[in-house]
Amino acid sequence: MHAEYLVVEGWVPVPGLRVAIQTLKSDGYRKILTAGCLVRDEWEPQAKVTYADWAASKLRRLGLSPDLVTAVPCLVEKKDRTFFSALAIKNWLQTNQIAIDRLDVLTVGAHARRTRLLYERAFGPAVRIGIIDAPDPDYDSMHWWRSSEGVREVLGEGIAYLYARILFHPDLSA
Repeated sequence: MHAEYLVVEGWVPVPGLRVAIQTLKSDGYRKILTAGCLVRDEWEPQAKVTYADWAASKLRRLGLSPDLVTAVPCLVEKKDRTFFSALAIKNWLQTNQIAIDRLDVLTVGAHARRTRLLYERAFGPAVRIGIIDAPDPDYDSMHWWRSSEGVREVLGEGIAYLYARILFHPDLSA
């Protein structure tokens, strides 16, 4: 059984957002919550735009009804973005007095394992975290070693996962 809410990581490319819309419709989720931290904008460094806002906007542009998507922005920019995005989702649920025991998160490719780990740390053992892994449009995940993009992504995420598993100690004052 799936959760009532589907979280979509805001940096997910459009093909993954299409998977999110399909999943929402086919599996009967109540709503999509888009998660994401500040986007670096080299043209306007003072702008406070988040990946959560971008993803919500893209989902609406793809035809999703505005009442089925809510952006849950996180104002962290540089460090531990997935973890702090998860905390923002948790805080949004608490603020809106929504009690959950399960949450599904849609992400892309090799990032999925680290996403689950960091959401589990943010939510604790009372909430079961499910992962929906949309295909990465940049490489064939079944044969990732056949492309430089696949090798970079899988090795980079492997290192990031080890960091999250072994060395991760979030600064909650951020």
